[in-house]
Amino acid sequence: MAAGNNAAAHTALEDVRIDLMKLRSAQGVDYFMDRLTAFHEPMEVLALAGNTLKPQDLTPAKRAEMEKTYAEARALWRSVEQNLPDPKVYQLSEAQQAQFNKGMADVTQALSRLSDALRGTDNAALLKAAAAIKPPFARTFTAFGRYN
Repeated sequence: MAAGNNAAAHTALEDVRIDLMKLRSAQGVDYFMDRLTAFHEPMEVLALAGNTLKPQDLTPAKRAEMEKTYAEARALWRSVEQNLPDPKVYQLSEAQQAQFNKGMADVTQALSRLSDALRGTDNAALLKAAAAIKPPFARTFTAFGRYN
C-alpha cells in the first residue's frame, strides 16, 4: 500500500477480516469482532444506497431491496448486542469503552430510525437514515484499535 492510501488499505483489510471470519467460523471459533465484520456488509450496502441514490431513484423494488438488507443488518446487530465482549479481554481503556458504548447505542438508534423511515413514504428521509448508520458503526469498530 502506498503511504497515505487509506482507502486501498481499508479495502485490503476488509478482505482479510472476512477471510479470517470465515476461517474462525469453519473452526467453530466465536470471536466478537467477527460479529461486527458480519454486520459491516449489509450496513455498507445501506449506507452506500443512502449516500448515492436520489429520492426519485427509490422504486418499489429498490425499497424492497433496502428492507431486505435492513432485516439482515438488524438481525446481525442483535447478535452483536446479545454477545457483548468483555472489555478486559480486549484491553479497552476507559475512553475506548466509552466510545464503544456510545457507538453501540448510536448504531441501535440509527437502525431504529431506519426502520421508521422504511415504514414511511419519505424517500429523502429513508436515504438520510440509511446513510446515518455508518458513522456510529465506524466509531464502534475503531474503539478496538490502537492508533498511537
